[in-house]
Amino acid sequence: MGSRRPEDEWAAFLEASPPGTRLWVRGAGRSMYPLLRGGDSVQVERCSDVFAVRPGDIALVRVEGRGLAAHVVCSVAPLRTRSFLGRADEGPVQLLGRVVAVRRSGLRLPVGGRLVPLLLAMHRVGARAAGSASLRRSVQVLRGIASSPATREPRRRWLGPIEVRLLALEDAEALLLYAGHALRGPTAFLGDSLRERWCQEDGAVGAFTRRGRMVGFAVREEAWLRYLHVTEEARRLGVGTRLLRELEGSAARRGIRVLRAAVREEEVACREFLASGGFLDVPGGQGAERQGPPWRQSGGPWRELVHPLGDEALPPLHRPGG
Repeated sequence: MGSRRPEDEWAAFLEASPPGTRLWVRGAGRSMYPLLRGGDSVQVERCSDVFAVRPGDIALVRVEGRGLAAHVVCSVAPLRTRSFLGRADEGPVQLLGRVVAVRRSGLRLPVGGRLVPLLLAMHRVGARAAGSASLRRSVQVLRGIASSPATREPRRRWLGPIEVRLLALEDAEALLLYAGHALRGPTAFLGDSLRERWCQEDGAVGAFTRRGRMVGFAVREEAWLRYLHVTEEARRLGVGTRLLRELEGSAARRGIRVLRAAVREEEVACREFLASGGFLDVPGGQGAERQGPPWRQSGGPWRELVHPLGDEALPPLHRPGG
């Protein structure tokens, strides 16, 4: 049991429990937002018979190739589930239980029963809204205002002092909750990577408010900057720079002399930020050997940036965009 992920352990416990057993678990992810949010606790009632659920219920399922999810039931025979905004779960779906309640900010709210028709209506409206280009543009405008210089001081006072430190094993849940709020795509592997690799290498740092909420994180794998992300409400407050400096310090203590970053060609703002932090571009044909990161790059052409830590001599380089 010790080598398994915590979510695998309680899923195995639920599978071994008799029908009707109820278990509170804490979720992460955005697939059911805004109905369920990262950090909410959900109460799951054990059931394996697909006829114990009906369309409109929220079921805890194991999706082949994706892991566990609490999604809306769309059909029973065969069992099909979707995220709240309508994305269908592909591949075989195994029923583990039915979500009967959600706990948020100390309040316990029932799920299912007479609320099923309302949930189905919300599901249909939300799916249509997600396909609206004008709504997406409006959301982008609001997100831009939330991180603009005009709101910097109110945000600074609201967040209060921010601590930047190396992440430990016990921060895995905070990292998953952060990813569920702020990142898109699969995020469950982040907790596994923190437990299995990053902590042992002092390779992950996080930024926390005085209430213990994570508002940014950065990861180094070997000599490469793997992630650097800050929530919108904490941007333009120096959090990204502090994360980068803490990561550079951990790399230097590990004997790494050059920190590298692989940035997609279209990520101009990211390159400019790294350039302001001391990163230099590795141009082709100038004697600098271009290296690939220890993971597969996706999303089109990318540039390699390097940042010497200390007095490391480098071939002729130039700043990104220069």
